[in-house]
Amino acid sequence: MSLITSAKSVKLHLKPSYSSLQVNASLLVLTCCFIALSQLPLVVTLYLVLWLINHDYQYGLLAPCLLGEVTFYQDGRVQQGERVMYCKRTLSILSELVLLLKLDQHWYLLWRDSANDQAYWQLMLQLKKEP
Repeated sequence: MSLITSAKSVKLHLKPSYSSLQVNASLLVLTCCFIALSQLPLVVTLYLVLWLINHDYQYGLLAPCLLGEVTFYQDGRVQQGERVMYCKRTLSILSELVLLLKLDQHWYLLWRDSANDQAYWQLMLQLKKEP
């Protein structure tokens, strides 16, 4: 058995993702363009665009990203600093770019460019082995 598939846990040091910023900005621009080109009255359009920009500034349009030291265990535990969560579900449709993880009751994004490649693919292997 290789060392990659027999690991009991995968430890990642996650940094801010450049891809996340690009996708969030693109989504914001596309949404604002869609609202501006719609048949809504001008006052409603301005209100929606300003609300959307404010919401993006405060919270972002995408699910929050995992950052810092994060450890994924085979039993489904995920430890981020002092906090322990449980991985309920993973969506890996675009695994070459991003993983969508449901930890406890919240969704998080784990971008490929936020971790080193070897650790990211170890995590992918571990997540595929889970039932």
